[in-house]
Amino acid sequence: MTPRPMPARYDTMSQTEFDQLNEQMLVKLFEISPDAATQSGKHKPYDLHLPHGGFKRLDDTLNLLESWHKEASRIADSAELTPDQGISLELLEMSLELQRFAIDDYPMWKMYPNGLEHPGWLLFLMAVREYAPLPDRVEGIVSRIGELPRYLGEFRQRFSNSKPVRVWTEIAIETCEGVPDYLAHLRSFSQDSISSSLLAQMDKNIAYANEDIADHKDWLKGMLDVSVEQFAMGREKFAKLLKIRGIDYLPDEILAIAEMTIHELKEERVIISGRISPDGTPEKAKQIVESDTPDTIEDVLAVTSSETENAKRFLIEHDLITLDHEG
Repeated sequence: MTPRPMPARYDTMSQTEFDQLNEQMLVKLFEISPDAATQSGKHKPYDLHLPHGGFKRLDDTLNLLESWHKEASRIADSAELTPDQGISLELLEMSLELQRFAIDDYPMWKMYPNGLEHPGWLLFLMAVREYAPLPDRVEGIVSRIGELPRYLGEFRQRFSNSKPVRVWTEIAIETCEGVPDYLAHLRSFSQDSISSSLLAQMDKNIAYANEDIADHKDWLKGMLDVSVEQFAMGREKFAKLLKIRGIDYLPDEILAIAEMTIHELKEERVIISGRISPDGTPEKAKQIVESDTPDTIEDVLAVTSSETENAKRFLIEHDLITLDHEG
């Protein structure tokens, strides 16, 4: 991005207009992407909905960013912005260029067919972040589970004239196989804390979602027949992405850093393996670690709770922290 020259005139009114524009546009952005609102800590009414699953979301976002940037630039050209506002404008410019890159230069939206990955992660986020009482969070979880069939139907339309990447399609099939168990865990996690009517709605929405997940899995299997192997971005596009992000490295320099990091990690793996396994081989150490790994999500939660209590006890016994009587 080219640094924007700062106008000579200092105008508090224009600065206020700039802030109001950002607030108004952010609301519009969250209306297009309610998942982004959840991630940003804005929950009502956004937690009840999933975004559009198809290209419309990307196109609407691009149009909004273009309008937002045009108006923000007009204000910036008329008066001096504060340093924070200048940074906001630069971030807006970067977001606009990244959105264009994601749509045109490297369109993962029609290459990566894992339509359940992001909604699944969003449900997990709502379950573990204690931003509201559990019943309130579960209300949003239930609503979003109910919207999964609509979202997946829109998502599949992305690929009506395109071919997904084979390895990503195989991963998406595996995701379909795991999500029903995850939804069942969310039910188990929630059932003792919510009303009978909300639990009944949850059961209904899960059953409805599972039917469409099965259809989505069949669709993915069919897409394997037309999938492609190639997915590399290429040197030229990668260089463009680095420039948009303001990263002052060439692709070859990034590659050299990555290769050095991998070499260091391999050396570190050998050292750590020697602490785990008597013979010191990474393969044997991996077997030992896997043999002591919880089998189910319930086991993971139990182990996590136990280790948290152990850590708390260690801190108290060694006088490293003071807890109140409720701790």
